[in-house]
Amino acid sequence: MSFDIANFVSPAALRVLKTAGLHKMAGVMAGIDELTMKEAVATIGAKAHLRHCEMRKMADGINALAELHGEKVAGPSILSALAQHAVTPGLLGAGIGAGSELMNEGPVNMERLVSRALMGGGIGMAGGMASHLGRASAANPSAAAAMSESIGQTL
Repeated sequence: MSFDIANFVSPAALRVLKTAGLHKMAGVMAGIDELTMKEAVATIGAKAHLRHCEMRKMADGINALAELHGEKVAGPSILSALAQHAVTPGLLGAGIGAGSELMNEGPVNMERLVSRALMGGGIGMAGGMASHLGRASAANPSAAAAMSESIGQTL
């Protein structure tokens, strides 16, 4: 299967891309005359995120419809879903913990750097998991009971 960009982007936009660059093409597509590269990337990222959210809502709707008809829907385990939502806060917490040590004047103490990064990562992961679990429990109380039972059996 070959990919031809002309099937997805108008010829006028392709001409702008070739002559002016990505940020000008994003401006043409957004209907804005002047757009910096940073704004273009933010605009494209926002549109991609919006499409992702729309597709996710459609997938959730299809899964809900399947459940209404009594069909089993395959999905990630509860602990796997919680772990997925804990990665970003964990990395952010580790960065903040390590950053505080790196900003100190003088030589870097590697033991303190690692311990602060691990502590920040652990706190971030726990917070991310708790936040996701809280939102899921508020959205679906019956699922919250099943999750707590499943976590209790796993631990």
